[in-house]
Amino acid sequence: RTSFYEQYGVICDVIQNHLTEILTFVAMETPANISDSEEIHRNKMKVYASLERLGKRSAVIGQYQAYNSEVRQELQKAAEYTSTIPTFAGGCTLH
Repeated sequence: RTSFYEQYGVICDVIQNHLTEILTFVAMETPANISDSEEIHRNKMKVYASLERLGKRSAVIGQYQAYNSEVRQELQKAAEYTSTIPTFAGGCTLH
């Protein structure tokens, strides 16, 4: 798993793929024909269009404390190797 995260990180792996898919299925209007992939796609796009964009000050990324030692051990990296891949992301709306 560490080699995958070193390539993609939390943004592409968890947020972009998994959480966005869950969000659309939870928030979209139920299609009249659940088997119609075009109707499902249209309903998902309505959800995307309605979302507020996060500003740079509304999101935070970070890295779990033990991640670098795991990367060095599992991927056999040198002791001075430091990963900059985010393993945590969160957001909030500031009003």
